[in-house]
Amino acid sequence: MPRGPELSPSTRSRICSLRTDAKYSYGKIASLFPHIPRSTIVSTCKLEAIRGKENDSCRRTGRPRILSEEERDLIYDYIQQKPSCRYYELLDLVDNKICERTLRDLLKEFGLRKWRKITRPQLTEIDAANRLAWAERYRNFTPEDWSRVYFSDETSIERGSGAGAEWTFIRPIYQAQMGEVYQKPCGKQLRQMFWACFNGDTRRTGLIPMYGDPESARGGVTANVVRSTYSTFLPTILSNRSNAIFMHDNASTHTAHIVRDFLRDLDVEVMQWPPHSPDLNPIENLWGLLKRKLLELFPELYDMPNSEETRRYLIEAAQATWSQIDLEILRKLSISMCNRVQAIIESKGWYTTY
Repeated sequence: MPRGPELSPSTRSRICSLRTDAKYSYGKIASLFPHIPRSTIVSTCKLEAIRGKENDSCRRTGRPRILSEEERDLIYDYIQQKPSCRYYELLDLVDNKICERTLRDLLKEFGLRKWRKITRPQLTEIDAANRLAWAERYRNFTPEDWSRVYFSDETSIERGSGAGAEWTFIRPIYQAQMGEVYQKPCGKQLRQMFWACFNGDTRRTGLIPMYGDPESARGGVTANVVRSTYSTFLPTILSNRSNAIFMHDNASTHTAHIVRDFLRDLDVEVMQWPPHSPDLNPIENLWGLLKRKLLELFPELYDMPNSEETRRYLIEAAQATWSQIDLEILRKLSISMCNRVQAIIESKGWYTTY
């Protein structure tokens, strides 16, 4: 028979008070607490002296610990010094007195668990210094100042992308035989490159498909394609915006002479972007939102074949999804730049949580 819930210290104190001060019999006390077995009331009163004034639970006897306090402290301290250590390293510290399962239980007792490391671009000392210098330059920008910045970027959307991790209550060892598996498409999937631009005043371009340059060796998106896209859409969105600031990253297609010359002729201020800093560009958050929402609104894309018809459908679906993104999200992402800049300053140019 399973044990019932333990009595609270206040309930124990009440029972013991009725027994010692009011001189109630066990039976009479049991009638006042019908949900508590009479045997529990008897043992509660008899153990009062052991529990003390607070009536806290007595420490249960059981199998002695395999590891001494010193060995437990050794494991804990080692993790604090080397958070990325492996389980076998911790077991070696205590001469493998315990198995990995017992170690996991111990870490759970410590309140420790392993987390997957976040992925960030590799930064050098010079990169961090440049990021910090950029943040110092814009640290006094207000939300109104950031609303003048037009954030732009390209993204590649793969057919069926945007699916998050799937979870099940079936243990991994039984998942295959029960068909509880995540089916990942095999092989290379159809994908399409897009470009977009937005600012905090909730102005944005559409989601513009970008096609490869037929004159390039690999047929990919080149500086010519970027310049053509910019010349088609930037003059419209930047019209009557004499104080606008245009942002794009340091991709080679952006820093090419033909693109820089076009932006200079357009007479728009271009923000000098720090290297390896996708965490600073809020449009990166929009790309993640777009891909998740795309699969949510158009789940049929997941099972469609790789064909030109599917490509056309993917483009139409992505553009329709982009238009449904709430404009308030754009405003909030622009405002978040104040916090992003502060995060760079606090990390001295190194990694942030964005």
